[in-house]
Amino acid sequence: MLQIEILVGVVVLLLIIWVFISSRKSHLNKADELLKKQLSQKEQWKKEKIMSYGQVQEIKKQLLVRVEEKFKDSPEQEALLKEIINDWAELKIRSFQERRSWIRRPQK
Repeated sequence: MLQIEILVGVVVLLLIIWVFISSRKSHLNKADELLKKQLSQKEQWKKEKIMSYGQVQEIKKQLLVRVEEKFKDSPEQEALLKEIINDWAELKIRSFQERRSWIRRPQK
């Protein structure tokens, strides 16, 4: 009778150990996935060409001048390209501001 109680105790103990180990492995896998995701995001940021507001405005000005020079004969295309350049500049500035916003407001 004592041997059966010991055997049941050992089985229960082994089950508890197995549950802790498997639970730990799942937590480690989730942590590894999160780490990989963060590292890939950092790599994407490194590859991204970040420009300040002044740099964007300078490139925008240069592009608009070039468009005016090259597309004098077709005002529709000139207007469309100017709109595209203005949208691009706005997106670049917004992405620069959003990229920096997590430093000032880490809770978001």
